Amino acid sequence: MNGWCRGLHALSQLGNTLSVLQLESCSLVSSLSALSGVTGFAGRVIIRSMPALTNLTGLAGIIQLAGGVVIDSNLRLTSLDSLHSLTSVQGGVVISQNPVLPTLLGFDSITTISGGLTISKNALLMDVSALRSVHTFLSGDLIVSSNPVLPSISDWVGFSHVTAISGSLILSDLPALESFTSFASITSVGVNCVISELPLITSLSGLRDIRSIGSALVIDSNLMLQSLDGLQRLNFVPSLQITRNPSVADVNALSSFSAFPIVFNISDLCCPPASFFDLLSSNSFTVNNFVPCKDCFSLTAVEPAVGPISGGISITITVSGPVETSDVLIAFGDPTGYTVPVTCRAAAGVVSCILPAVTTSRNVTLWFASTDKPNQPFTPSSIQFQSSSLLFGPE
Repeated sequence: MNGWCRGLHALSQLGNTLSVLQLESCSLVSSLSALSGVTGFAGRVIIRSMPALTNLTGLAGIIQLAGGVVIDSNLRLTSLDSLHSLTSVQGGVVISQNPVLPTLLGFDSITTISGGLTISKNALLMDVSALRSVHTFLSGDLIVSSNPVLPSISDWVGFSHVTAISGSLILSDLPALESFTSFASITSVGVNCVISELPLITSLSGLRDIRSIGSALVIDSNLMLQSLDGLQRLNFVPSLQITRNPSVADVNALSSFSAFPIVFNISDLCCPPASFFDLLSSNSFTVNNFVPCKDCFSLTAVEPAVGPISGGISITITVSGPVETSDVLIAFGDPTGYTVPVTCRAAAGVVSCILPAVTTSRNVTLWFASTDKPNQPFTPSSIQFQSSSLLFGPE
């Protein structure tokens, strides 16, 4: 391949005859200026593993491509500016593993992309605003991933006209990303929607108009995400997986669902209100993969404060944090063993109940549970979960 690449200057005589341009692993080529006379590119352009190439001078004649464009693994490439005449691409756009490429300037004139868009593993990419003119996204996946210094995807103004992604929408491993509001007009995603490893985002407002997802919604490992607000209009997704988002305080934004998912995983989320589980039951939803939610409150005091205590007396438990239902169940003793759950009243941070006469215990465990099914066992597979426990003081 390198022997052929050394003769690249001979291509200056090709005129406008190229339908496919593939330059790959040509380590001695530092310029494409020999292609300046080619004005009729119409098919596919692949520029891959060209370690000496710093720009794409020579490709200014490209206006439309029917077979896609791939710019991949070019160690010294710092500019795409010579692609400024490109207006539409069929067959997809891939910009990947260009470690010193800072922007996508050169894509400013693109209005139509068909076949997908992937922007991934570009170590110094800080600005993707050049795609602001794209207003037609006809097919394929939209993937932005592993661009460690990219701060925003919020100025693709043309995307206000894009209402559907036929493939997947994937935003993943973007540690500097703070917002992605460019997708706020999308109402449907044909396959998967993945929001993963975005440690700085606090909101899903960039998905605020999404109504349906064809396969799965995955919200995973977003350290600062505070709520699921932005998903209020989502009413259909076959699989919902929400995991490892330690700052999320509730899942109430999901209460508008008209069709519930096959997989429901809310690990690391605060416990949703009882009305949410009532909604599940009313829609005959079967939990196939339920993971207990985390503590969103803690038990801070018990009166009387000494024990063990025996049944038949009134007990008051003070809690810190939200208690989303007025009826809770209290289990006294080891929750993994036999316990007699007691329905208690919760209000204003205080849970009050009367211990069963047969009970003597040094431990209190507070559970949420369906009060109309008090005999249902406390297991991780049931729509019940341990929330907090407290040990009585010594006698």
